[in-house]
Amino acid sequence: MNNSLLAAVNAAADAPDQGATARVIDASAAQIAQARAEGFAEGEQKGRAEAVKTERTRCAAILGAEAAKGREAMAHFCAFETDMSADQAVAMMGKAPALEATAPAMAAQSPLDRAMSKFAGPVGADAQPAVQSASIDFGGIYAARQAAVAAARK
Repeated sequence: MNNSLLAAVNAAADAPDQGATARVIDASAAQIAQARAEGFAEGEQKGRAEAVKTERTRCAAILGAEAAKGREAMAHFCAFETDMSADQAVAMMGKAPALEATAPAMAAQSPLDRAMSKFAGPVGADAQPAVQSASIDFGGIYAARQAAVAAARK
């Protein structure tokens, strides 16, 4: 309430005549409406400040939870896209599997690279054969064949 309204109420209480009281009642209707509007605005401002503080505390609890490690995307979703409590979000994240340390490296690979990484050694035109073949002695083979043909003619 503002000071002029309080002064008018005090004056009416001190004055014994009814005219002063009537003037206070008539004059104060606008002041009461103004005081209500000011009180509502002040309450709304305090309520918003409290809501912001509560929401920040909730988000910090979700994002800073031990269960959020390895589940950062889920933590951000729970904190900023839902209205679930911090306790509910942390419990849900605790039930979800965490990403493995290799997941970011695997995500950077193409699907073909991931599929080919399952095979041991290089594959394709640049690959070396896994087993080295023995060298072939063509001269020895030819000589052996010649000896076999000559023996067959005798």
